[in-house]
Amino acid sequence: MMSLSNSPALFAHGAPASLPRERRASLPRERRASLPRERGENARRGATLVETAIVLGGFLLVLFAMLELGLVAMKHNSLAEAARTVAREAVVRGEKAPPRRAAWGPAEYEGTAADASEIAETLRSILVAMPHDEVDLHVEWPDGENTLGKRVRVTVAHRHASVLPFLFGNGEYALSATSMMRIAH
Repeated sequence: MMSLSNSPALFAHGAPASLPRERRASLPRERRASLPRERGENARRGATLVETAIVLGGFLLVLFAMLELGLVAMKHNSLAEAARTVAREAVVRGEKAPPRRAAWGPAEYEGTAADASEIAETLRSILVAMPHDEVDLHVEWPDGENTLGKRVRVTVAHRHASVLPFLFGNGEYALSATSMMRIAH
């Protein structure tokens, strides 16, 4: 009597379960697809899946970190440009400003970019990717006057909510920019 452990297992089409690699390669593709994979092929396939998961996870982490840092840099640059623009507008709106432009200061201004004031309106067109009601604006005249040669300081601030809070800690960052100039008119 023949033992099953010594005989090659047969499939429905009559091919043995394990064929030598050379013979397996010589079979047509359709026939090879119906044969079970060799033990090494399945093990390698699983290892490839694990390696792909690790590499893809690391790649996505780096990609999203770059996205986050790009957003923070863009918002900070936008805030800096907004502070400079408001300061430039404030230096030509001193006490000797022409009649078509109302003088600003020397009383401090505190508000958001969503306010209905001329100062906030100057700021709105420059802000990128930030809701206007989340951008704080503070304009002050440190010398207490808005006359020629005195200073004006503009501070613009925003709290950036992180796209990836689990990656960068608490998930919120305070961004601000300040510009100080001397009044020209």
